[in-house]
Formats: sequence, structure tokens, C-alpha cells
Amino acid sequence: MASDVTLELLDREEVMTVECEQDLTMDQLLVTMADICHISPVARGLFAFKQAGRWLPPSHTVSAETGALQLRLRYKMPDWRSRDRASNLKNVDPKAFQYFYSQVRKDFDCGLVCNKKVAGEKDQKWWVPIIQPGARDKREDRLIELNVNMLELVGRNMAIDVMDEVIDKKEVLKNVKSYIPKDLYSGLEKMMLVKMLQANVEGYVDKLLKAYQPTMSSMQIKDEFLKLTEKFFPTYFCESFSAQYDEGGRVLEVRLVVSPPSEDKQVTLTMVSRGEVDKTTTVATIDQICNIAVHDPTSIEISRKNGVPLYFRLMSDSDTTSLLALLCGYYRVAEKWTFSLCTELKFPVLELLLASKVHGPVTRAFAEEKLKKTNFKKGSFLVRQCTSDHHRLYLH
Repeated sequence: MASDVTLELLDREEVMTVECEQDLTMDQLLVTMADICHISPVARGLFAFKQAGRWLPPSHTVSAETGALQLRLRYKMPDWRSRDRASNLKNVDPKAFQYFYSQVRKDFDCGLVCNKKVAGEKDQKWWVPIIQPGARDKREDRLIELNVNMLELVGRNMAIDVMDEVIDKKEVLKNVKSYIPKDLYSGLEKMMLVKMLQANVEGYVDKLLKAYQPTMSSMQIKDEFLKLTEKFFPTYFCESFSAQYDEGGRVLEVRLVVSPPSEDKQVTLTMVSRGEVDKTTTVATIDQICNIAVHDPTSIEISRKNGVPLYFRLMSDSDTTSLLALLCGYYRVAEKWTFSLCTELKFPVLELLLASKVHGPVTRAFAEEKLKKTNFKKGSFLVRQCTSDHHRLYLH
């Protein structure tokens, strides 16, 4: 029986409705949506569906969900800190890179990348400038730094819109307020920022356009926007989960944080113990985890290559499946594509490929090199997915 699924694609304004069978899983639906968005099979595994603030596991079926599904890049590729080096994602799949920019840009505009909590203001409703001769308050320093960061990010988004012919340069400069993230500033602070941007942004945008417009592409400046966003607001790319940690019978309230990979760092799972002073402990990097067992819907056991197993209880079933999908997905991307760290978490598309003895999306050169190692023994063959077409297989 078919049903309509509403999908929010972040690279376009309109919401899309797709008709599909009710027993279709999120993993299978991802193939369809990646095809629609022109995301390659190579980059498809970086994406997942989110609904009402929660990530849906790959085995979840369409019939179990009501409401719009949002397609998002969840598994971030490691990137270079240097702005002169092109993004790894851009080299692997330009369409996936464009989608990722649209996703972060939309979050930035909606105030999800940086808000007052991210900026370090947990208890203050407003930022109040402290004006004292010869003295500067930490809040004032943070506000000055934040304003400088906003100029760099807002200026780049303005230049991108001009280069992509979304809006004329004159109109961009008249609409400075629309480029400021929502709920980040209020009252006097917003007025001060708008005034600062109006005084500086025109020259800054002109400088960016002069540097990048001759290339006739906004890809490089989008790459810079993403790298600067990660530099200024690194916690935006992390995911955290409230949990209880069983330390030899003593239960501690903790927060599990999964940090994405970077140029010189693997995906890392850390544990933050709550208290007067938060204590951060590295649980494991993704390559150190060898198995995750589920004892009940909210209780998990993380086994590492070295060290004793660690036991955690999450706050809900959805938190458990979300954390499992995050760690298993990152393991597949970074370590072994055909292996899931948790037997309870199913990847239907992967299981079908394994049962059919079909290799993942690799190049012809890779397939031939693999066969060469067998000395092209009589009867040897390899079936692989195409690297550009989700529905094409090649026999070697």
C-alpha cells in the first residue's frame, strides 16, 4: 500500500511530496532522495533523515512516521584547516557539498549555528556593554569577537548571493538585517551590529567579489564559509546525549558528546561529567570501538579494543537509536563500510548488497586492482555499484 511522504530538502524552498510503499525504510528512501538531489552513491552514506528534532534510524519504515522528513548531511567528512585547500567533500561530490552549504546556511540564518547559549551567555538575557575607562568586561570581549566573526560569515553569504545572482549587490547592502542570525542579538546589541555591518560590509563584500568573481563560481567562498563556521562555532557540528554512566555501581549524570573528524583528529566520543566544574573524559575514538550491545531500549554497553566495557543508560529509546546510528554510521564511513558496530541497528540497503554479493560504489580501477590480486583466476568476478548512478551495477 502506497502513502505520501512529505520531505523538506534544504537546497530548495518548496516542500516535496513523494509517493512510496509503507514498508519502505529510511535507508531505501535515502536512495530515492539522493537520486532526486543528484547526490552520488559515494556521498549518499553521509546523509540521514531527521524529523521534529530526532534522527530516524535507517531501518525505520515510512508507515511509522507522520509529518515532514528533513534530509540532512549528518556524517561530516574530515576537512583541512587551511582555506587554500579545497574541501574533501567538494572533491568527492560537488552536489553533496552544495547541499551541505545550503543546510549550514539555513541553520545559520535561523540561529541554530550560534545563539546566546553557544556564545557563552547561559544566564544573561541581554548583553549589557560595560563602559569603564581602562577596563573591559569578558562579555564585552566576547561580543566584539562575535561581531567580527559575524562580519566574516555574513559578508561571505552576501557575496555568494551576488555571485549566484540570487539578489543584486545594491539590494543585498540594503537588507543587512536579513543576513543576521535570528535570536542571536536583541535590542541595543542588534542595533550596534547592524550599524557596524552597514559601515564595513560594503567594502568587505567588494573585496570578496574582486577576489572570487573572476573564477565565475561561488564554490570556493562557500567552502570558506563552512570552514569558518566550524572554526568559530565548533560545537554546532557535534551531537550530545544526556545519559547515566554506571561506574562500578555508582551512577553518574553525564553528557555523551560525539565530535566529527577534522584534519588531524578522528571521530571522538567523550563523556562530560556534570558538576561545579565539568570533567571531560575521552571514551574512545571511532577506530577503538569494536562493538556496541543493547541490553534494553535505553541501556547500551560500549566495548573497546583496549579497556573494560562501559555502560550507559540514555534518556529515551529515540536517543539510544540516534546515538547508535551516529556511531555505526561514522564507523562505516571511516573504518569499514560493510560492518555495523551494533547488530541491533540494521542497514537494509547494505544487507541487501551483502546478500547479493554486490560491492559498494567503487571505481573501475579499484575493481580491476582487486581482481588483479587474484591473478584473474578463472571464474573470478566482481559486481559493483556505479559511482554516479544509484540504479546501475557493473560486472567485472
